[in-house]
Amino acid sequence: MLLNFVSDDPQLKRTKVDDEIYRTYHYADGYKLTIISPVEAHIKAPPQGVIGGGSHRVIDAAGTHHMIPAGWRHMTFKVGSCVPDKYIVLGEWDREEFE
Repeated sequence: MLLNFVSDDPQLKRTKVDDEIYRTYHYADGYKLTIISPVEAHIKAPPQGVIGGGSHRVIDAAGTHHMIPAGWRHMTFKVGSCVPDKYIVLGEWDREEFE
């Protein structure tokens, strides 16, 4: 089953994000993590004392599971149709390639 890695944690809130082309998490040190064609995000509130967003567990259209650590400062995303055959890019990437 696709969601086994999240089903045991009652603190996670399941959210459908299959209308997003991509989502990018931005960290204070400048690191960016981009997921192409996300399908579901399982969201957890940040721990006490952590500045920024809580941890996310994201499943993409290829069925890959991504663990997003707490502490990201900003998230950007684009809603629209999915980009075929392009699923995940980590780090820096050229956004125009997907638009």
